[in-house]
Amino acid sequence: MSGRCGVVELHKGERLAPDISVEIDTELELWSAALAPPLVQPVSESISSAVGRPSETAARLFVSECRAESLAQALNCLERCLDVVWAEPIAIRADRVGQLEEAILETARLLCPAEVGHLRFVIRRQRADDPLRYNRFVVQTNLEALLIGLVEAVRRQRPDRGRNFQDLLNALEKPRPRAFSLTEAATFLYLSPGHLSKKFKAVTGQSFISYVTQRRMRRARLMLMYTDLPVLTIASHLGFNQANYFARVFRAATGISPGEYRRQHQVCSARPELR
Repeated sequence: MSGRCGVVELHKGERLAPDISVEIDTELELWSAALAPPLVQPVSESISSAVGRPSETAARLFVSECRAESLAQALNCLERCLDVVWAEPIAIRADRVGQLEEAILETARLLCPAEVGHLRFVIRRQRADDPLRYNRFVVQTNLEALLIGLVEAVRRQRPDRGRNFQDLLNALEKPRPRAFSLTEAATFLYLSPGHLSKKFKAVTGQSFISYVTQRRMRRARLMLMYTDLPVLTIASHLGFNQANYFARVFRAATGISPGEYRRQHQVCSARPELR
């Protein structure tokens, strides 16, 4: 990579974030094993020594991504950890979520200790608002906010670094009243839309529109599964002006309508306050 006028130039074929799915899967297996109660024998010494506390293993999932300022990967790790948690009995989910909170605090201690006090305050407030950790959407949104704040804190430690492609990917992960357009994204990096479109495909392997749509649909599936918010509200929250258009995009992505997806997959009913 070479920098010019505050823009990171990416060479042909270069990937900004390497595929770490194997490493993530290994860590998730260890974290899941650490959470699982022993059946006949305790977890083997090799796994126990590698894991320590489950929060330490989860922290390893977050530290490398937050250090690299890769918000998308950090949020992906979080989502997959929550998949493990939500496979657990309801009675112990609050404890498991607490372990993820501790993992985020541990990540902050390692990368930006000055943020620990603030994050701890936010976690206490979140626990007061939702002590039972009942709803997956609420829990995930709260933990995502912690990771977003943590990645932003790591970024502030490098004030001399020019804005780069990773900053754009991070911006695409943050909640917005409406989705980034290609023109807005190009302006963000001081590039022309055509130049950005080519760079985006080279770096991510996807077109800009496909990348953004994929993330919006992933959030839509989460909200349909774990809330009973009306489809119109979900569409508006994701930046779609018309529910019919949202339904068409959702059907193109999943093969079924939002209503049918909810009927097939809804886990629990809740009407959380959207922020």
